[in-house]
Amino acid sequence: MGNDTFLGNKGEDRIFGNVGNDSIDAGRGNDIVVLGKGTDEVLGGGGNDSLYGNEGFDVILGGKGNDLILGGRGNDSITGDGGNDSIFGQLGNDLLLGGSGNDIVRGGAGDDTLAGVEPSAPTTATGEFDTLIGGSGRDRFLLGDGDRVYYSGTGNALITDFNSVEDAIVLSGTRANYTLSVSGNVTNIFLRQTGQPDNLIAAVQGTTNLALDRPYFTFI
Repeated sequence: MGNDTFLGNKGEDRIFGNVGNDSIDAGRGNDIVVLGKGTDEVLGGGGNDSLYGNEGFDVILGGKGNDLILGGRGNDSITGDGGNDSIFGQLGNDLLLGGSGNDIVRGGAGDDTLAGVEPSAPTTATGEFDTLIGGSGRDRFLLGDGDRVYYSGTGNALITDFNSVEDAIVLSGTRANYTLSVSGNVTNIFLRQTGQPDNLIAAVQGTTNLALDRPYFTFI
């Protein structure tokens, strides 16, 4: 019932949180962690983990491996870290970051912020393919920040359910750094590059009439 600390080991652990604000390090192995009520902190560690949030405002880091992470209720902060992760924010206004690897990031209900990468990582994602699904609510899709564009080379993000009335796409730099092209029912976002072909950083599915001068594009 109190604020507990749980430490897993190298095996396949099953850890169940309590009502308080718990701190859990699952350790190595393919672990299952189910949080209780409260504001919890979880590190999945190595292995392919399944991490389930609950009603509190949880902070969840998947660690290495191909993890399944569900936020539950509350305004959660979730980072997949290494591996090809599947992240579901579910209810609440969540911050959802895929990390390295080819990730699926789904917001669910609420006003969520989604990125396929870890913005604080020192390098741009090259050869990484992420899928971003906002769900209902006013969602923000991060493709860059004030320091860098998140994708380069063959890597890019697929945004599947962009709603131009309420969602926003965040890009690094200025409008002049980008160009759009339409292919079928997809709008492709290209980063202009001097002396070489423009680089595809994202494809926005189900859209054909986006424009860079509209307020749903934010440049930083």
